[in-house]
Amino acid sequence: MAESIKKIEKWNTRTLCETFNVGGATILEIEYEKLPFSQIKPIYGFEKNHTPWNKGKINCYSNDTLRKMSEVAKGRDMSKAVKASTKKTKGKPAHNKGVEYTHLQKGGKIISKEGVIIEFESISKISKQLNLNPSHLGQVLLGKRKSHKGWKNAS
Repeated sequence: MAESIKKIEKWNTRTLCETFNVGGATILEIEYEKLPFSQIKPIYGFEKNHTPWNKGKINCYSNDTLRKMSEVAKGRDMSKAVKASTKKTKGKPAHNKGVEYTHLQKGGKIISKEGVIIEFESISKISKQLNLNPSHLGQVLLGKRKSHKGWKNAS
């Protein structure tokens, strides 16, 4: 492991005093110890691999402390906007659930091993019907893949 290095620096304050038009110029000698990087610890925050004192512990707070924390939390009030938005959407499906985005759907033609040609409007729908992987089917249509489960590009 690297050892610390003692250093002495000399600073001449003459130009500094001349700049600010003050007297008292001198030469300062500063002695300090330079530590290797591996020995330097962060000033604030947690060190790497630090485990909090209460990690994994259950019932680590006394009943009195829990009561105090509960009282403090009761004083906090959610904003009216947050309350309103949670009330409106609570228990309802997402706003876009069941919506079909036809402009994003990619269609095409595929041909099976038996020679059956299927024309479709949506990769996801045909993939579900034929039990195919939509990503692989898209690669077949783009020419990045020759076939997927026997299906080839018919275009």
